[in-house]
Amino acid sequence: MKRSKSISLFLVAALVCLGACGPKAEGDRGRKSVTEADSDSEKPTGEKNRDREENDHSGEEAPQGAGAEEGEPVVLSLMTNSRYDDVWEDSQRICYSNYRKIWLDDGEGGDAQAGAKGFPQLAQALEELNDETEKSVGKTMEELESQAREQVRNGYFQPLSCQSDSWAVRADSQVLSILTSDSVYMGGVHGDYGYSGITFDSQSGRKMELTEVVTDLDRLVELASDRLTEKYPDVDFFEPPRNVLQEEAENGSLVWTVGYQGITLYFNPYELAPYAYGMQSVTILYEEAQELFVPEICRVPGSWAVCLAPGMDFDLGHDGILDTVEAGGVYGEYGGDSAYEQFRVSVNGQESRKELWFYRGQSYLVHSDDLDTELLIAETTSDNDFQITLVYELDGEKEGSWAPWEFSGHGFFRFYEEMEDGDFRDGTKLFTDPEHFRMQAHFDLLSTYSGSRWYGISEAARDEGYLTAEKPWYDVDRGDRYLTLLMPLEMEVGDTGETRLLPEGTKLWIVRVEGENVRFRTEDWIQCQVHVDPSEWPGRVDGIDASEIFDGMMFAG
Repeated sequence: MKRSKSISLFLVAALVCLGACGPKAEGDRGRKSVTEADSDSEKPTGEKNRDREENDHSGEEAPQGAGAEEGEPVVLSLMTNSRYDDVWEDSQRICYSNYRKIWLDDGEGGDAQAGAKGFPQLAQALEELNDETEKSVGKTMEELESQAREQVRNGYFQPLSCQSDSWAVRADSQVLSILTSDSVYMGGVHGDYGYSGITFDSQSGRKMELTEVVTDLDRLVELASDRLTEKYPDVDFFEPPRNVLQEEAENGSLVWTVGYQGITLYFNPYELAPYAYGMQSVTILYEEAQELFVPEICRVPGSWAVCLAPGMDFDLGHDGILDTVEAGGVYGEYGGDSAYEQFRVSVNGQESRKELWFYRGQSYLVHSDDLDTELLIAETTSDNDFQITLVYELDGEKEGSWAPWEFSGHGFFRFYEEMEDGDFRDGTKLFTDPEHFRMQAHFDLLSTYSGSRWYGISEAARDEGYLTAEKPWYDVDRGDRYLTLLMPLEMEVGDTGETRLLPEGTKLWIVRVEGENVRFRTEDWIQCQVHVDPSEWPGRVDGIDASEIFDGMMFAG
């Protein structure tokens, strides 16, 4: 069969974007939930811990952009969201698309300097890339819709689709490197799919070439070819891989990404072998061939977190041996292909499964020079967007390394912002910096809502799952949703311990939760709080049913 490098997908290089209810079940090791561990949460985290104001709006950090290359590289602050579109005819979905966008955090919070403010040229490059993505998807959907309607008229129907998933495999002040998987189904036995990579210079926003990463393409071809035959002994290659790699190195068509530990090359179906063998990939570590790489590429942050990406291997424990780490959901008997019933982690074929019902998930590999093991941190989402985060130690020598800590009701920060024109934007904070990251928690105190606070990974907090909160409270922003007092209520004002009788009709916006204490602000910005006893739904305040005190409470589920 003829070897084919190009694949007719709905997006080429333009589509680069970022991938992937109930009480907590106690593990065998008696590990605690994050709320149970809050008694120690006021301890500072790591050498990089920032001293923040209550709502993290200071933005007073030293600039980390153009001058960051002089010291240790800075981890970037990234946001992402997904966009879905579909077309229906006669109550049937005939085609759909799903893709993601990525941008540098453009907020004014604690990560502003590691986002668009610190790296404006990279931010502009990503914005242009996102615009191209949107246009490409729109054009492809027009083609899919036309073909789908024709199939319906001819009496044949199966939904057509174009989808994309992507992973930031490195994101620091040196480079931003992204792996993207594109797939399209236009009828037939199976669709087409393929991987592409794009790497930006973080300072200039310019797309980098492979020759800016490696100094000797011939040496790269030699190492990668040998590793391919070692890694895939059962693959029936069309011809010796070295011939293909040499040709692609010369014409600039190799698919590659730059990671924190090395470079990875990817080979799509039909490129080296028949479709049935899928994609092949090899990782070359910086430490095994330092002379091969441009020195600046080998300079990486001491702490980083990266999305688990297909085909990318890691060096766990820095022993010079490549390790394959996999994580994700397993379909079960009852969920069909719409819900997972188990969460699976595998390291070099050694597997662990945990019973867990969820719809989608994202897993990260976490490294810190301050830890004596790498971690796997996975966020899962189920009904009503209820999140559960799992923390695994990836060290088989540690007792109980396969039993995760479970943080029920917790996940990485998401935002929703209504615009003046009636539109909105939303996104999820990507986990890139283990020393300073934002998580949100689910609350059912006087309503259902989420609160967020900043965390760091700390070896000293191992017994609590390594997560240490920078503040003991969660900040809450419910927009224009407020409660109204149905009766006068004595409330503590500020942090002085003094109380004040607030009259009936007072409007109260929830702004903070600490334990079972809920803090409000009034229309004239008075800060006040109450203690909520959640033992009886919907809670009691001063022994009184909360529904008799507050109007406007809303609960999910």
